Order: sequence, then structure tokens, then C-alpha cells
Amino acid sequence: MTRVKYFVEFILGPIGLVVLSILYGSWALAQEPQEPLTLEESIKIAVERSLTIHSAVEGVTGSEYKHKEAITNLLPSWTGQYTLARYNAPAFVGPIPIVLPIAIPGITAVTSRDVYSFNTAVNQPLFTGGLNLANYRSTKLGVDLSKASVETAKRDLIHQVRVGYFAILRAEKYLDVADQQVKQFEAQLQVTKAFFDAEKVSINDVLQAEVSLANARQSMAKAANDVATAKASFNTLLRREITIPFEVVDILAYKAFPLSYEQSLEEALRSRPEIKAAQINIDQARENVKVARSGFFPTISLAGNYSRSSDGWTLGKGIQIDIWAV
Repeated sequence: MTRVKYFVEFILGPIGLVVLSILYGSWALAQEPQEPLTLEESIKIAVERSLTIHSAVEGVTGSEYKHKEAITNLLPSWTGQYTLARYNAPAFVGPIPIVLPIAIPGITAVTSRDVYSFNTAVNQPLFTGGLNLANYRSTKLGVDLSKASVETAKRDLIHQVRVGYFAILRAEKYLDVADQQVKQFEAQLQVTKAFFDAEKVSINDVLQAEVSLANARQSMAKAANDVATAKASFNTLLRREITIPFEVVDILAYKAFPLSYEQSLEEALRSRPEIKAAQINIDQARENVKVARSGFFPTISLAGNYSRSSDGWTLGKGIQIDIWAV
């Protein structure tokens, strides 16, 4: 009994106090009024949390690695191989130490139980029909294309945030107008009932006022639903829970657009990333044509090798020409 009392007072008591403090803190935090979101804050949140932008940024990293891989094709390649064999008995290495009329290749003398072989080669492409250079340029354009995709994703997301932000403001304005209409028709119904009690109007006028009030309340309910829908869509755009309540800062300042139609069209053709991406795609396709055309030309490479084994060493160099490859 004493142990149970000790467990309840000194162990469960502090744990329960900690849990209660955490729950109360979470409830208090939820009850605190949040600052209204501005358009700039909304854009910042959306850009930081966008999976599309993060995927596009990773695409830039992948394109850069492909470009680095294309650079290595312009550099010499080196290969090396080393083997070591250890036998349970001494191996035969070198010429036979006996007197023979001629030397017999492949027959060796006893020297060691360890037999090794080392071989290394260097190959430098001199002419590939433009293959390596075209691949280099194509992958470099691929990096530029990936960067343009990032910029396109950012601009599309910013546009969606702005559209969603002003959709909330528009829905709230419609709700304010609907609320004013409800108040107006409520006052009109009271006046109509007062006239009816004074026998100034007929019952039809009262019924017509009630119908107008009911229609206004229905329009108000629809406007309130439009506000809730717009905020839920905006939360989804910001990758938040759709039920998180928030308010947005109204934008009352009006700024006239400074550019004319012709100036706007010229600016769009010069600055839109989609136009740049289309031109990059054309340039990249031209380089890919050069890659395909390189197969009609021979390839020339400068090669060198060095070999060393238990019975000697060799050093060689030469030019390798591949005239036709099937």
C-alpha cells in the first residue's frame, strides 16, 4: 500500500502535471489571435513549401551533374589493373637455365611463389566527329533549361497565390454587401409590418418583403460559403491544413499600370521564362542533331600503355582509329 501511494504521489503526479501543462499551452496557443497574412508573406510561405519548386531545383542539380559528366568525355581516360597470385609451390618465371639450341617461350625457371601482373593505359580522344563537343553544349543548355523551369515554376506559383489572395478579398467584399442587403431587407420588413398594422399596406406587401429577406439571407449564406471555400483553397496552396483559420490584409491602394499594350507585349516576349525555354529547346535540338551526325565520322584517339609482370615490362603508344562502328 505504501509503494502504491509513493508511485501515485511522486511519479504519476509530476507526469500528469507535465502533460497538463503541454495541453494547456497548446490550447492557449490556439486561442491567441494570429496576425493577418499579407500578400508578400503568403508568397514567401508558398515558395518555401512548394514541392514543385523544390523538384525543379533538384532538376537543376541533376542537369549540372550531367554537364560535369560531359566534361569528362573531353579529358583523357585512365585504366589500371593489378593482379597477384601466390602459389603453394614456387612458380616458374624467366627463361630456363639450361643450354638449349633455342629458347622455348612459356617455359619458366623457378624463382618465387608470388607472380604479379600490372597494366595501365591512357586514352585521349582527338577527334570524335563532334560528338563530345556537341554533348558538352547540349548538357550546358540543359542546365539553362532547368533554371528556366525553376523560374517558370516560381512565377506560376506567385500568380496562383495572388489570384487566391484577391479571390478571398473579393469573396469577403461580396459577403459584406450581402450582409448589408440582409440588414436592409430586415429594416424594410419591419417598416412594412408597421404599415400593415396601421392598415396602410396589404398582406401581399408583407409577404413580398419576407421573400426578399429570405433571398438576401440565402445570398449571404452563399457568400459566406464562397469565403470559406476561397480560404480552404488558399490553405491548400500554402500547403497548410485547410481548416486553419486566418485573415488577410486588405489592399486598398490603387496603382495604375504604367505600360501600354505594346510595351507589355514586348516585355513579356523579352522576360517570360517560357520564351527562353523554347529557344533553349531549339538550340539543344540542334546540338542533338550534331550528336547523331557524329556517327558518320571516324573517331581518332591517342593511346598509351605500360605493362609490368614478374618476367619483365613493356611500354607502348599508338593512335587508334575507328572507321566504322555497327
